[in-house]
Amino acid sequence: MLIENLPPSIVAEISYRSILAEKGRRSNPYNVFKWWGRRFFLLSRALLASLSTRRVSEMMACLKDPYRCWGSTRGKRILDPFMGGGTIVFEALRLGYNIVGIDIDRAAELIVKSTLKLARKTSCLDIYSCLLKGYVEAYRETRYLWRIPGIGEIIHVFLSRCPPCRAPLWVSSKRRNNGIDKYLVLRENGRLEWIDKEEIKKYGEIKPREPKINLPADKLPKVHDNYRAYAVEILTTSGERKFYSLLDDSDKTSEIIRRHLAMQEESIKNKYVELASKYDQKIPLLKETKRLINKGIYEYSKLFTWRQYISLIKFIEKTPPNCRDIAGLIVGDTARTCSLLAIYYQPYAKVNPGLIIKSYWLPENPVELNPFAHRLRNGKIYSIGRGTLASKLAIIQKICFGKEIDFSGDYMVLRQDSTKYIYDGEVYAIVTDPPYPGYQSYIDMSLLYNYFLDLVDEPSGDTRSQETYNLSDPEAYIEFYEQFVKVLSRWKHTPSYYVLLISISSTKYAKILPRIINATIIYTKLKPVNIYWFIGEAPGKLGRSRTRGVYAMVFNRAKYEPTTIDQIIDNIIKDFRETKYLITKKKHVDKGIDWDREEKQVERIVHLLRKQCILDL
Repeated sequence: MLIENLPPSIVAEISYRSILAEKGRRSNPYNVFKWWGRRFFLLSRALLASLSTRRVSEMMACLKDPYRCWGSTRGKRILDPFMGGGTIVFEALRLGYNIVGIDIDRAAELIVKSTLKLARKTSCLDIYSCLLKGYVEAYRETRYLWRIPGIGEIIHVFLSRCPPCRAPLWVSSKRRNNGIDKYLVLRENGRLEWIDKEEIKKYGEIKPREPKINLPADKLPKVHDNYRAYAVEILTTSGERKFYSLLDDSDKTSEIIRRHLAMQEESIKNKYVELASKYDQKIPLLKETKRLINKGIYEYSKLFTWRQYISLIKFIEKTPPNCRDIAGLIVGDTARTCSLLAIYYQPYAKVNPGLIIKSYWLPENPVELNPFAHRLRNGKIYSIGRGTLASKLAIIQKICFGKEIDFSGDYMVLRQDSTKYIYDGEVYAIVTDPPYPGYQSYIDMSLLYNYFLDLVDEPSGDTRSQETYNLSDPEAYIEFYEQFVKVLSRWKHTPSYYVLLISISSTKYAKILPRIINATIIYTKLKPVNIYWFIGEAPGKLGRSRTRGVYAMVFNRAKYEPTTIDQIIDNIIKDFRETKYLITKKKHVDKGIDWDREEKQVERIVHLLRKQCILDL
């Protein structure tokens, strides 16, 4: 099949089209639920299509119209033992394969099942109607939390942790022609003022977090135990968006807002305490939660302002039982932006989600986003803030009323530990993207999902058995992988193909690649055919992730002509050079790639492959 010998020019073209298809923004339905480390969907589609096509033209046609592969894929079963957010599962179905997806994480299981339901118009409309009912009822019950009588509804509340009780001078922006046209700044006298580019220069170098000014804590209303509000953005009764400083004594509207928030404080806190006593859970001490524990954040409810926690819980409570699990997922996703983990990013005047750096980090100046911030136009919901409950409903609404996504195969989604689970059915190919070897513990990132899912289901307990292995340690990662291939060797049927995607985040983890090849050869009947270098991870300029290479290793059960290590190395180098040449000459493609870093990484991998592979393949 074509998967055994993809030409470097086609590898480069797949990477280019993958970037172009998403441009830093996930496509439907992959943008409904966040999953960390999700690959470009077109890369997954290309690899899956090349497993059942022999000519480049056939495979490329399937990239554009997946149903063109149905004739060659029908009846073949793909298995993904580490499905995560389900990109491989979904793309395999679109191409006409039957698919089995496995993951140990309950959130992953429900995300995949829910995404598959949303792909069908009938079930999508049922889910949307069910969620909308819960949204409307919860909004009606909690609107008083966000409504300032006679003025409007809160969109954003700008917060400061006290102590030290400071705030950035730069509050927000207005953009024009892809640049900042006006800056909203907080003056020393407490007033907000829009100034232009020339006037901002007198402040010297201005950044989103610097410089800062000191705030009078006793003058500002509380929104949480250690956080006080110093400014708000309001959707006024006339439909305008306006900013108000809560420090400005000369503005009557600001004074009304400040007094209103202060008067609500005790009653809202009491309601919050009531709900927290019913639903709260302890945050486990894990690799990615240490920062929270060290800051004294021991319960999940402490990650939210009083208003946010009440609003999110009420959405779950008011949603009918038949779609409450999906409501739990939506709230778990929304918690990235509607919590004290989120910040307001002034250059683009919108919220930056928490966990963007794939860790739980509490900023000094978070933003309180109203989960129900929205407008209604022609009976449709339009979110105002970024990452609200309304924005999730708007995405689902778009999927439901858009073109139905076709897939012809059948599917099975299982919650199992793939380092222990033995699958006894026939499998044409295993295609998988296992947990990343690196610093991040991605399974820790789903804690918020699982917390809110516990509110609608039986508590899941500790389903993180992958963390028996410290996946940030290269030796432990190899142990984890060896355990998986040992179990794979006991399967009743050996797959014809095995495609494994691995990202190498640093030189420290480079030695993993040759040892994965060795372990696969030793413990299974599969032999290496080729290794390809693709661009495989979306941009994340503010966090630890960045666009980088991914190695797609292809193994075959029935390899007649031996492949030498020199041939594989030659292919990796050609793939990298061809891709670099194509991407760098395309001016409209995102350039979030450190080519020098990637080249050094490729050189290191090549050296280790030549030195450590156990035999001339």
